[in-house]
Amino acid sequence: MAERDRTADVTISTIDAFKGALRNASSIGYVADGHSGTVFLRTLDRIGLAEELKPKLKPLIGRPCAVAVPNREVGLCAAPTSTPAAGVEIVGRFPEEIQTYVVISAGLAAASESDAAKSLIKFLASPEAASVFKAKGYQLIPRR
Repeated sequence: MAERDRTADVTISTIDAFKGALRNASSIGYVADGHSGTVFLRTLDRIGLAEELKPKLKPLIGRPCAVAVPNREVGLCAAPTSTPAAGVEIVGRFPEEIQTYVVISAGLAAASESDAAKSLIKFLASPEAASVFKAKGYQLIPRR
């Protein structure tokens, strides 16, 4: 995510472009109190930029990128999102080669008799739910 008025020349579609955007950022926020922050730091390590970017990194604890970017606390911010907040623009997904996916599952105790829970799980596995997830920017991984 980045401020709307400063993203015209920001692209992260390739690893080189991603590295360039990070190097050119005045500061880089990440959600430090969530799994996505850990994944982001590991990604920086995987692409060899962890040490170089350390002085620019701003851990965000208790506040999201959607607040830190418009308040100009950070220039760029790495966070999972599908809908930008006011004053924020999503500049893109990380390049495919360095993507890390989080798999979200739903389950029900064998002894459960909750019809509402069973209905929710059935809906989450439906084509209707898949179209909602896709429309919100989520990539669906085929079930195994």
